[in-house]
Amino acid sequence: MGITPYHFSNDGILWNGRSECNLNFTTKTMQNNLPWHLFLKSNYQEQRLEFLICDSPNQQKMVLWYDVTSMKDLLNINMPMKDFILAPSRSDVGWDNDMIYRSTFTFECIDNFYYYHVWYSARSERGQWHLGYTKGFV
Repeated sequence: MGITPYHFSNDGILWNGRSECNLNFTTKTMQNNLPWHLFLKSNYQEQRLEFLICDSPNQQKMVLWYDVTSMKDLLNINMPMKDFILAPSRSDVGWDNDMIYRSTFTFECIDNFYYYHVWYSARSERGQWHLGYTKGFV
């Protein structure tokens, strides 16, 4: 992605002027694509940011990627993304068989492992939008 503009707020009401950060996502399939709808959450216990990112690898159907990056340098984020965690269903009549889109998540620590709850929007090949929910360990 390269240099990306962002705005910061301490309270979600008052925002500062435009700043820039360097987002460098590297994957086998995301090399020429611009990821959509980044959702990130701070994990202060692990000192990292956790991301969910929509993208269409090799111009195929949109999937949902997950990855983490260190909180040490938040203006230079390098993420060698491994693999996507959620893809459209393979069913011809699936409610989410066209694309996975925007998402959000929460996590909780269970026996020193993180358990995730993911809500996402998805579209069927018939053009109908729905909401999905999935959960588990990543």
